Amino acid sequence: MKAIKTEDVVGMVLGHDITKIVPGEFKGVAFKKGHIIEDKDIQELLNIGKEHIYIMEFSPEEIHEDEAAIKLGRLALGGGVRLTLPSQGKVNLPAKEEGLLKVNKELLFEINDLGEICFVTIYGNHRIKKGGLIAGCRIIPLIIKKEKI
Repeated sequence: MKAIKTEDVVGMVLGHDITKIVPGEFKGVAFKKGHIIEDKDIQELLNIGKEHIYIMEFSPEEIHEDEAAIKLGRLALGGGVRLTLPSQGKVNLPAKEEGLLKVNKELLFEINDLGEICFVTIYGNHRIKKGGLIAGCRIIPLIIKKEKI
């Protein structure tokens, strides 16, 4: 990790949680470790006294957990399934419509055997209702090698 001026960190990944304290009103996490900093975050960071931010550095072979979860979820999508937005390296796959779920168990086992990835489904050959949760995948570390995805 390295310290960078707050005004220069847009698009970078926080290497630690940032706490916000407003005496008598609030004390808690303002930004979580792994958050990708956006333009809209800069003023809030400055307001809570953060002139420098510790940023995680990625090698070209690495990817952030949220981006990895999206990529893995998209690879698993079949017809009638959608992907939720990522949260802490996890995406869910709910059904867009009713149908019959088919699961390639061998491939599912191979994915989970890679390590650092947890991909779960409900049992295959079951009728699925519209909106029902079919599967979810989580990337365990904050950063994962692209080749695993």
